[in-house]
Amino acid sequence: SWNDNIQRFIFSGPGKPLKQAFFLASHSQWNQAAVIWNDLSNSPDRNQAYRASFNLALAWERDDDLDQAREWAKYADSLHSTHRIKAYRKVLEQRIQFKAELDYQMTGK
Repeated sequence: SWNDNIQRFIFSGPGKPLKQAFFLASHSQWNQAAVIWNDLSNSPDRNQAYRASFNLALAWERDDDLDQAREWAKYADSLHSTHRIKAYRKVLEQRIQFKAELDYQMTGK
């Protein structure tokens, strides 16, 4: 579940587009923020791209699409590897494994 007592962080800058997207997400407008982050994920500025990609991973996790969240976190890590991103990737892997176990228990598949 989203309420797992693990603190998550979101990049709110630097730069006006990241700040604008952060504002939107903090006001429950995650889809509009994701549009901005998606554009920034292709930025030639690798710092901006990895931050936007990481935020997209959070958005996908929030929508409970853990596989997509994992891919965005992996991409962010490939652009700029940090301890925080590696820790978040571990959280996602644990959630994916836990979800698979629950699915199996519920359906037997």
